Amino acid sequence: MSKIDWNMYVATSDREQGPLVTYELNSFDRVITPYTDEDGNETPGGQIGYVIAYGLMVGFFVLGWLFI
Repeated sequence: MSKIDWNMYVATSDREQGPLVTYELNSFDRVITPYTDEDGNETPGGQIGYVIAYGLMVGFFVLGWLFI
């Protein structure tokens, strides 16, 4: 996951055009993976969690669509 380079931001914060915002790419990107057992199979809890998460995502999308 990239982070803002605060040293560059602070050093250029007094520019008329605004500060330069750059990102540090040193850290790794986090990847969300389902829980698995010792054999690499998804656990029932992980599958239920994915169903709940996607259900919430669709629900918020539908509610947002109705109110906008």
